[in-house]
Amino acid sequence: AAYPERLHISVCWQDDNDIKQFLNQGFTVVFVEGMDNGALYKLSFAGVVIDVISLHYYASQGACWARHMAETRFNDEDYFLQIDSHCR
Repeated sequence: AAYPERLHISVCWQDDNDIKQFLNQGFTVVFVEGMDNGALYKLSFAGVVIDVISLHYYASQGACWARHMAETRFNDEDYFLQIDSHCR
């Protein structure tokens, strides 16, 4: 991106509370905050900060709930795009 600092990316990661897949791809941890059943990670990659809500898949409450969790990171940005996936 020409202006990576303008991007706000949020991911609801329903896995086994393991973010190694991000770290193995070169992401770095900027901040970690504990949450019920998981953690909020702020990761950095190529100048972009990415919010990763990492939750154990046993705690999942469905696709709509996961979308809502990602939307909680919305911060009045001018544009909003939501993409979700149900498989890896």
